[in-house]
Amino acid sequence: MQYDDFLALVQEHAGLNSRTRALDITRATLETLAERVEADTADNVASQLPPGIARFLRNRTGGTGERFPVDEFVHRVADRADIDPDEAIRELRIVLQSLADAVSEGQVKHLWAELPGEYLLLFQPTQNSGRAGAIRSEGSS
Repeated sequence: MQYDDFLALVQEHAGLNSRTRALDITRATLETLAERVEADTADNVASQLPPGIARFLRNRTGGTGERFPVDEFVHRVADRADIDPDEAIRELRIVLQSLADAVSEGQVKHLWAELPGEYLLLFQPTQNSGRAGAIRSEGSS
């Protein structure tokens, strides 16, 4: 998947009015995800993304991810994107689902395995969930 394709997917599925807005929520979500997971995990996911998107996952130092609950994740994304938390939940879910569509299934499963169960709400299928919802459903059976 190319940079423009990724942002177009986020923009369309989230119903955003501009590519800039899609970039903002993508950046906010992936930078926050990079803070939460191990650096190696973030780098492995980033290696399968276009460079312009991957840089948001590689924007940190240190090996271990910070441990913070899902509500803190949502608030960090909301703060970074300058939107309210309810809007952030809806939009970051689209970004995470687009991420799952852009990388290998194994990489998605590895990423999810690193997150506590409370994070599963962020991966719940939506109307436009693509492969992310299917993988999440397989894992919960």
